[in-house]
Amino acid sequence: KDWQVLIPTFGNEVANAYRDAAIKHWRHYLPTLRSEGAEDGNSIPGALLFALAGIEIEASENTDFPEYLSESELSHALRYITWEPNRLPSWFERIHQTFPAQVKKVVIRELLWELENTGVQQPMYYILQNLAYYAPWLHSSIAPTVLKWMMEHPNRTRMNRRDCLQILIKANIASNCLAALATQEITAAQELNDIAWWYAICVDCDPRSGIPKLEQWLSSLDAECATQAAQNFITALMGGSISQIG
Repeated sequence: KDWQVLIPTFGNEVANAYRDAAIKHWRHYLPTLRSEGAEDGNSIPGALLFALAGIEIEASENTDFPEYLSESELSHALRYITWEPNRLPSWFERIHQTFPAQVKKVVIRELLWELENTGVQQPMYYILQNLAYYAPWLHSSIAPTVLKWMMEHPNRTRMNRRDCLQILIKANIASNCLAALATQEITAAQELNDIAWWYAICVDCDPRSGIPKLEQWLSSLDAECATQAAQNFITALMGGSISQIG
């Protein structure tokens, strides 16, 4: 994207040709989304990197970006949002500010795909984590969808529950809703560590109800399991609860 660094070595003509070609290229290159069968993104083709540089250059040099994009150009630009390595594109928030409904539609489609396809023991690292930590301006828009999916699919977010919870908390989802979610997850969970983790959320959201339930659960376990469960609960409460997450 820093095409000007080419000038000292190759001159203005070559540098400007690179810039113009990159901007043109992003409009013609067609990145495939994971929901359409794209590979996991561990290796990004050079043509895709060139396209990402092109849209980055255009966005950085045009103060009215993306207002002038046509409907088809907007749809095309949104196909790039999941391809920046370990982050979201710098221009993504500007597109959301101008076209919030279109952005929400695309984001929710890919987010739900990730939730549906994340393995029980293997996180995917597709779009959810980046949304959780780099797109706070989107949380209030997508949090109801995340909460609804979790309520309808108990014990399915074992690998990405922290990212999901990050979105719910930052969107100020009511504590009673989070407590209800935690209670449901406790019922569905099978692993001791998972149950203890959700009890931490339950207690943090609703201590009046959560603490007696926690005590009852711990008393139902044998001494060794109860000790392990209590340790896991404290660790989760201190490091991943409503007051500490993020």
